[in-house]
Amino acid sequence: MKKYLAIFTVFMMVLSLCACGSSAPKEVQESKGSESSQGEAAPGGDKAPEGDKPTIVMIPQAIGNEFYVAGQQGAIAAAGELGIDFIYDGPTSPQVDQQVEFINTYIAAGVDAICIAPLDSNAIAPILQEARDAGIKVITYDIDASSGRDWYMTPCVATRYGEVIVDYMVEQAGASDIEWIFLVESLGDEFQKAAAERAVAYAAEKYPDLVFHDIKQLTQSQDAAYKEVTDLLKVYPNLRGVCSIGTIIFPGIIEAIKDTNNVDKIANVGMGTPNAIRGYIKDGSLKTSLMWDAVDMGYAAIYTAYNSVTGTLKEGDTTLDCGKLGTLQISEGGIIIQGDPLAFEAGNIDNYDF
Repeated sequence: MKKYLAIFTVFMMVLSLCACGSSAPKEVQESKGSESSQGEAAPGGDKAPEGDKPTIVMIPQAIGNEFYVAGQQGAIAAAGELGIDFIYDGPTSPQVDQQVEFINTYIAAGVDAICIAPLDSNAIAPILQEARDAGIKVITYDIDASSGRDWYMTPCVATRYGEVIVDYMVEQAGASDIEWIFLVESLGDEFQKAAAERAVAYAAEKYPDLVFHDIKQLTQSQDAAYKEVTDLLKVYPNLRGVCSIGTIIFPGIIEAIKDTNNVDKIANVGMGTPNAIRGYIKDGSLKTSLMWDAVDMGYAAIYTAYNSVTGTLKEGDTTLDCGKLGTLQISEGGIIIQGDPLAFEAGNIDNYDF
């Protein structure tokens, strides 16, 4: 395990650089956004590791993002169960260069593991490999990196998401011969692309009477998505099913269907966080949002990191004991699977806050 001296030294370096006007991460300079589950206060405002406990840092896409804040809650719970030194730190806005700076900081600190939700799968890969070369275990969560990690903790496999969303659409429509479309935020996102393509193939296999129109990429803006979907409903006047992936575009899709008086005509299933879609669930504009429990995601990420650091989790393993979540399956390529997507609906929406 890495010793306290390394952590102390790097934070002294950060303080020294701050005095000189360094470009070190603003959140580290100001000691904001960082939290630890164990130990006494260390320079920079974090808590210092104690003894030989593993030190695990979690770097989200952005500190203030409600989804990742919920993940932090699960991570803190796991850290308490495992008795590790846990640090939650990262950029306050989703900027790749800032993520890279934070990774550099914790490579210098000599932490035992880094859990990160990459902002850019390709751009982040080289610095993650540097962390591995330094003997640090690297776990990606929520979003995978193209390379440079030991394990990827995914809340749901993309292909499975594609299957489940089609089943929900057909069930909601009450018919398996409707016209439908798949909308995504970005076909450059590997998860979205794989899920959409699997949804189309799965629909053809299981529901051959479905009439599929297109996989369409929408502008990553709620207002732009609203306009584009409004136009699509004119192009496809008999559309009765809409599947989508993307938390940014989903409210725009819901609003477009609502404002064109199609709520009762179109089975609309997409991806939205509970807080973003709660009002739509309550007023009947939406029946189902498919996503996952962000709290459990953070919990599972820390369990993955801990077992990797301690050597309990090894290459070739097919399962992982994940505390209260039970046994998780591990697929080829070091992908640890949390499970099927979770349906947020009227009966459970008030149980979640992120």
